[in-house]
Amino acid sequence: MKLRHSIDTDHIKVDTQMTPMIDVVFLLLIFFLVTFKIVSQEGDFDITMPPPESSGTPDFTAVAIVVRMTAGPNGELDQLIYKDQAIIGNSDEARFDALQEQLFNDIENIGPEAKASAEVEIDYDFDLHYGYVMTAISHINGRYVNNQLVDMVEKIRFTRHPEDAN
Repeated sequence: MKLRHSIDTDHIKVDTQMTPMIDVVFLLLIFFLVTFKIVSQEGDFDITMPPPESSGTPDFTAVAIVVRMTAGPNGELDQLIYKDQAIIGNSDEARFDALQEQLFNDIENIGPEAKASAEVEIDYDFDLHYGYVMTAISHINGRYVNNQLVDMVEKIRFTRHPEDAN
């Protein structure tokens, strides 16, 4: 019976080749740099929200401007109310434009100190689609006059309803 010689593994040297590893690292770096997309910040709305742990109505200063939005049976905008009067229009966009026009005229007629501290409270139905609330915020926040953005109201808050607490 013949015994085979075993290979002595203590003397075998395994070299790690660094060149392919560096190539892979540079390829990954180039890939991530090329595919990286910088997202621009959308809008900076100064929205005052009540703290989540508070119960009851938050303590705010008196609000003179209230916009009320009621929902229809499927969550569509049913009524848009400003100064206790429904805003009438042929479409939702026409009603929001009319709201913006009325609000712009009211904001322009108050003094500069009151204009800087003007605050709008949006009172909406719980079932209203969020897109209508976002459209209202856009129309309340500012408007374009002669291709120039004119800031109208920077402070916007929402009415807290009991069904929102869930």
